[in-house]
Amino acid sequence: MNEQDQQIAIAEFCGWKDLHRPSGIMEMPNKSSVGVQQYSYPPNYTTDLNAMHEAEIKLPDEETKRNYVANLVCLMKPGQFTVFDPTASQRAEALLRTIGKWPLL
Repeated sequence: MNEQDQQIAIAEFCGWKDLHRPSGIMEMPNKSSVGVQQYSYPPNYTTDLNAMHEAEIKLPDEETKRNYVANLVCLMKPGQFTVFDPTASQRAEALLRTIGKWPLL
């Protein structure tokens, strides 16, 4: 699964809608305080720990969160000692595995 596919899958999980713009970039309409629609782009989940934290919050229940942590631990490399050490990329893969969006080999 390439990085763009990961970005799209996580963005959809977080509620972003693919508006099929010619640019191919996903956008989420947001209402400004004056009621005018503005568009913003989803964060770069595979490189931004803050964005991944926001995605992790969307995990629906305790069992899913435990599965996420188990997937995360499986992806940790030597020298990573706690679940606070994984990179944004590792967290993205663990989240996608947890929600069934990571392709099976």
